[in-house]
Amino acid sequence: MRGPSPWQYSEEVALKLGVRNKVGENFTVAFVIVGPSGQRLTAVKAGGEGFTEVAFPADFQGWDGKTGSYSWRAIVASESVAGGSFVYEYDPSPTIRIVRSK
Repeated sequence: MRGPSPWQYSEEVALKLGVRNKVGENFTVAFVIVGPSGQRLTAVKAGGEGFTEVAFPADFQGWDGKTGSYSWRAIVASESVAGGSFVYEYDPSPTIRIVRSK
């Protein structure tokens, strides 16, 4: 007779945002997210070669957990270098849907 399974699993709903400088120069990037309640969240990272990435919501402290539409920008040296939007839903479990601009 076989005992209980030794396997466990985990799941996480997260959105990874990233930017890179194609010539490999060092930079500091501020990822700024604005939520449906107007809450503004920021995560700052240093970058160089390859993509510099953050995960939402894990890397954004103080998130209010509101469902709805979010916009984001990646800002380097006061210039917006990337951005987009997504929808965070919780019904009955967390879902993130990326909204592509046309």
